[in-house]
Amino acid sequence: MIKIVSNDFKIENIGLVIFDKDGTFIDIHTYWGRVVELRAKKIIEKYLLPQKMFEPLCSVMGFDIQTKILPPDSPVGLYSRNKVQEILLNFLINNGIKATLKEIEDIFKIVGNEFLKEQEEYTKVIPAAVKLMEKIKKAGGKMVVITSDSKDNANHTIVKNGLSKYFDYVYGAEDSQTPKTSGEIVKTVLLNTDISYENTVCIGDTYDDFLMAQNSNIRCINVSTGVVTKKQHLKYNKLCVNSLKEIDIIKL
Repeated sequence: MIKIVSNDFKIENIGLVIFDKDGTFIDIHTYWGRVVELRAKKIIEKYLLPQKMFEPLCSVMGFDIQTKILPPDSPVGLYSRNKVQEILLNFLINNGIKATLKEIEDIFKIVGNEFLKEQEEYTKVIPAAVKLMEKIKKAGGKMVVITSDSKDNANHTIVKNGLSKYFDYVYGAEDSQTPKTSGEIVKTVLLNTDISYENTVCIGDTYDDFLMAQNSNIRCINVSTGVVTKKQHLKYNKLCVNSLKEIDIIKL
């Protein structure tokens, strides 16, 4: 067991740490900015739209092509893949474009496969997160990943960045019939690891991570390395930090 310590809180007797991926240990702005650009280009091709639609399409998915960052209300920074697809579909329909959810899902899959070829160029790990993983592993704690991204994309990112040694398993969007926020996927994780709820904590950068924890009766540490500030996190969760470098691990 390990103890998780920061200046503001201490959590004892933890055997399993669940990591979110994007915004938690992967730089969300560089990675998802490129994915959004590719999706927008593919949508323009599919529906024969004018090039002036590129910026609005990127914007509705949550990427500012001028600043090259995901704004605080960015859908790709805050929500699941399915939710982003719904937001995009509504935008297209409201602009008189006859699109279907199945078509949007297919576009996302195509872009995901194409992005694998250049993923390394746009994938940057967050150093403080990796250092925390090293501390947890050294202290004997177990780690898994739960992400709303596809398992293929997540595994590719993890392997290419040399992070496989830290995680016992990676759970993607296809591993649960319900959204990540339902907390159902946590039940699967705990069954596979044989660790209790009270000995489990998750680390994530969004309110969705907090909801997942709340709905599965585990604790959540929110980190402000995505698009949500610590001030915003504190409105619903007292266990939060600006950076994972503020956390230390003690072996019990």
